[in-house]
Amino acid sequence: MNESVECINGMPKLIGRVARCFQALARVCLRTPQIRSVHAVTILGTKPIQRPCADEFRHWHKQAIRYGFIVLVFFPAAITAYCNEKTGVILNGTCEYIVRPENMSPSYSAHYSFEVSLLGSSWIVTYEDISALTNSNVLNVRGVASCDGTNIYLVQYQNEIAVKKAWGSRYESIKNELPVAQAEIYPGSYPPPNPSILQQLWFAFASSTTFTGSSGKAKPPAFVDLAIFYSAEFECAYFWSNSVTTRQITLKSDGRIPGRDIATGQMKYLKRSPYTSGVGVWSEVTSIAGVFVGRKFEYAEFAPLAASQNSKDLLKTWAFKCTLTSVRTGAIDQIPTKLPEGRILMTDRRFLASGYSKINYISVTGWIPAENEYVTSQLSNRPLLSLEDEFAHALGSRPAPRTKPVRYVIWAALALPLCLLLAKGLFDKLKNKKKD
Repeated sequence: MNESVECINGMPKLIGRVARCFQALARVCLRTPQIRSVHAVTILGTKPIQRPCADEFRHWHKQAIRYGFIVLVFFPAAITAYCNEKTGVILNGTCEYIVRPENMSPSYSAHYSFEVSLLGSSWIVTYEDISALTNSNVLNVRGVASCDGTNIYLVQYQNEIAVKKAWGSRYESIKNELPVAQAEIYPGSYPPPNPSILQQLWFAFASSTTFTGSSGKAKPPAFVDLAIFYSAEFECAYFWSNSVTTRQITLKSDGRIPGRDIATGQMKYLKRSPYTSGVGVWSEVTSIAGVFVGRKFEYAEFAPLAASQNSKDLLKTWAFKCTLTSVRTGAIDQIPTKLPEGRILMTDRRFLASGYSKINYISVTGWIPAENEYVTSQLSNRPLLSLEDEFAHALGSRPAPRTKPVRYVIWAALALPLCLLLAKGLFDKLKNKKKD
């Protein structure tokens, strides 16, 4: 309904453009190099023109029919394109994050430039690693993620110099066979933990449809593996506190810290007292086109000290800061965003609910719908594999959830003949006893 209203409100502007096109068309069709009459006529508000002779008039009449036909053909398409053009909020800025910022030497840090486009529940996040300009070892230099409200489409572009180093002398012979980019598809609208810069930018500017109301529960922005991230138990409480110039969100953990058993690799939760797991602050807040925007954003993530049970003894494990350099409204690109031409290595996770953690395939035609035969045919050749199993394989351990049922079936198959023999022997013994 709102889209229809916006389209109707924009119709006067479109009609004005079309009227100017008709005026230009009239000038083209009625232009004459020779003046044979002094009779003036005015058409569609143009300046008076000279009426031509009969031969020239027939020529112009044909021109008018030709151009008029073109206008009639393309006018509906022009109206459709105008109405389909989506206007949203576009944010540009720079950001940085630091891992273990309170250490004497932080574990890792990175700087990015970014652009975030917002339109309702849809969004586009583009980021570029600034350090790649001076560090040729950075592999993923740029990423573009887009969400249509149902799935997240992520494409990452690699640094050619880093790729050359990785392949060494073989690069020239195989470069035409290498993918031009790597793409991933995730279900839902909450970005995965990796790449962490995507999740943080989404949390800073596009998470309003997830962290709604004054309080609630949601998944926290944290660097965990996908099996933990998509687990229903992985969530925290959040609380909003607002002032005139700032907004703050506080994330509260119930004390269960997700982790992995070192020996088996299985997911487990460490039990601690409830604590504050994260605090995000937006300052210099404003609103544009009904969208809340903070020109500065800072987020800190905390974890309890291992040697303390006091919920206030916390260690800052992550610090994220970003500053907006421009805030404007503008046309939003199509979602999902276009893929580059060439071979794209796809990792598709849209089938998690069906028991497939991922399927890999090559695409040369862009994003492929989940119901496409090419995609579904990949499932028939793959065994069921959960995210837990995928993580176990990555650790080099055997996926326990899949082996237990198989083990029970094998034991049952071996024990069944023995049970049948025992039952038959008991039955024969009772039968002979009755005869005696």
